[in-house]
Amino acid sequence: MYKKLTRPSKPLVECIIFRQTNSLYLRLFVPLAGILLFAMLSAWAISLHFMTRVMQDKLDARLATATATLSEGAFPLSSDLIGRLGGLLDADVVLLSAAGTVGASTGSAELNEALSGAAIAFPGDDSARLIFLDTAAGRWRAAVRKLPAGRDDRFQFVSAAASMEPTSSAVREAALSLAGAMLIAALLSAGLASIFVRSITRPVEDLAQMANRISDGQRDVSAAINERNEIGVLASAFNDMAGRLAVFEQDLSETSRMSGLGDLAARMAHEIRNPMTAIKMQLQMLEERIAGPDQKRIRTVLDEFRRLELIVDSSLTLGGAATVNPAPTRIAATINEVAELLRPSLAHRNIELETHIETLPVVAIDADRIKQVLLNLVNNAADELSAGGCISISASAGDDAHLHISIADSGPGLQGTESVSSKPLGLGLGLKISREIVERHGGELRHNSSHELGGAEFTIRLPLANETNR
Repeated sequence: MYKKLTRPSKPLVECIIFRQTNSLYLRLFVPLAGILLFAMLSAWAISLHFMTRVMQDKLDARLATATATLSEGAFPLSSDLIGRLGGLLDADVVLLSAAGTVGASTGSAELNEALSGAAIAFPGDDSARLIFLDTAAGRWRAAVRKLPAGRDDRFQFVSAAASMEPTSSAVREAALSLAGAMLIAALLSAGLASIFVRSITRPVEDLAQMANRISDGQRDVSAAINERNEIGVLASAFNDMAGRLAVFEQDLSETSRMSGLGDLAARMAHEIRNPMTAIKMQLQMLEERIAGPDQKRIRTVLDEFRRLELIVDSSLTLGGAATVNPAPTRIAATINEVAELLRPSLAHRNIELETHIETLPVVAIDADRIKQVLLNLVNNAADELSAGGCISISASAGDDAHLHISIADSGPGLQGTESVSSKPLGLGLGLKISREIVERHGGELRHNSSHELGGAEFTIRLPLANETNR
């Protein structure tokens, strides 16, 4: 039924998506690429931080171990010994007096001076204290430990210090290597992000092309998008829209036809009213002059005549919008009046009309228009009961500050849509007119299946504090 869309060589959407600074592609790609770049830079910074911490912790552990070895050992603290130990540990060993002066050292003068200046930070117990030292020769990390009593009376503290330059150099090399890996990963991520964004913008391009073709009057088009995501749902909605537009146009044509029929019906009803008025006057005169059983027959004819007048009045509204003139009305009396008017004719068709009316307040409605709605709904229900049956009219004031009037029948129920008539020569205008009248009263007309009678059920819902639309 539908033609699949083929992408033209220079589609209009290409200009929209790729040649404008606020294109959909850029609006998706730039934030996504920025998020990826931020995530990678954050990962790079965090990795360097933890790498620096690990190397620093290893250095601190090595220095603390060196001071512990010198502090706890039984060998003499000679210059030769500390020189050899410093070479093994790749650190400078410095022995200090209680005042913080350097007694023996394998380090430079700058390191010795820095340690003397940091004597205030030396520990008061035999634990190791780690400190940073800034010298002209660079930055150092030093571990200082107090020697136990009796270890060597010449010295009070032992310190092992190592330059921070090897650690910094290793961190820089790792940072460069990690940055290179991150750059490659960023390029790959940018490529994947571009593919991902294009997977979104390409279906949008197809949908835009489809919309352009629909606007050009084509209806046999569809987008070949089978993705199971929001884009797929949108494409499905577009395909459904294209498929239904022809139906909608047909409905529009049908509405125009109905409008023409309504205008014709209104004209005919207007012409019929004049002779009807004359006939009604003659019947009323006969009712005054005739007594007995004949008078009752005349009264029955007049009741049916009034129903005919309502039908003619309803035809007059087909050519235009129905107007309502609300006035305080006892709605229960209005419903009973319609029921009494219809009950004799329905009884001839073996249809029983029941009413279940609760105590109802006075409401502001156009009684004649509501009668017209009730007549339409009851007559529609009766037309579905060709072999007889039951029609029920119930009315109650709901807890939602609305009046509910329901017309249910024991027929087969609704077939298809509620506005389409299945009767021979039926135009489907009755429900349309009824719905318009109810809506102009500020209410709504609902339909459903009757749980009690098994057929269709129409419910008129009118606000109790009614504000009508004239």
